[in-house]
Amino acid sequence: MEGYWWQCDQCRRESPFTELSDGKNIAAFIWDVLYPSGWNQALLVRPCQACNTGHRRITYAFERRRDRGLLMVVHIVGIETDDDYLPMMWETFWDRRPDAPVFDFKYLRGRNPFGLNKPPIFERADLKKLFALYCDKAGAISFP
Repeated sequence: MEGYWWQCDQCRRESPFTELSDGKNIAAFIWDVLYPSGWNQALLVRPCQACNTGHRRITYAFERRRDRGLLMVVHIVGIETDDDYLPMMWETFWDRRPDAPVFDFKYLRGRNPFGLNKPPIFERADLKKLFALYCDKAGAISFP
């Protein structure tokens, strides 16, 4: 699979992203579905019909660390700006370590997915907004 796809967290069955996203690619899904829904986190999980026990999650390869692997999405939130720039925070986990959350900061500039591979830069106030939105949508952050 290339880019982003849906994968079951139990049986590992993969599906092309557009198959379970009404034909939308990841950028269109974020702009047309997730963002207008008020960041409805239920849109990020699909039941797996193959095993009937797992959940299909948005999945992507991360290869910029020595512990390369697949990341599976738990939460995505982003903050509104005055233009077509959408900085986001994605809570993910390594496909083999669901108990260890990993946070990935990304952005979209319009419908160009280039920013999904680059980190955004935040002003302090925007970062505060992003964490407040995350806590509202995903629950409070607790660090051990």
